[in-house]
Amino acid sequence: MQLMKSMKCALKLLEGLLEDYKLFLLKYGSGAMGEVIILGLREAEFVTTPSFVQKSLQFKKILPEGYENFIVIGICGAGNPIGFNSPNTEIITFDFDFGGKEIIARSFEEYLEKAIHEEINIHF
Repeated sequence: MQLMKSMKCALKLLEGLLEDYKLFLLKYGSGAMGEVIILGLREAEFVTTPSFVQKSLQFKKILPEGYENFIVIGICGAGNPIGFNSPNTEIITFDFDFGGKEIIARSFEEYLEKAIHEEINIHF
């Protein structure tokens, strides 16, 4: 029963993915890009990482109301999730210490550009 519930949640997550993030997953699977590690469907090569499905389901249990559709694409060094709250395209981090969100980029594409140029300014 628990497995079936987890699979339904995972399928719902896949439906809510941003198009540019889907393209990244299809081409690379997961990986390091500039200063960030982007979670995917499998572990990144040379870096031990969980899947975005695993982390999204984990954080779904502890994020506040309004974040039911949050897709986790990374974890900062403080353990806070980085991702987007589908259908919104902004990449944000939800800071549990301060109880709020910080917008990192307007889109996944902008997030990648900032990561390449080391402009994210979050400790990973």
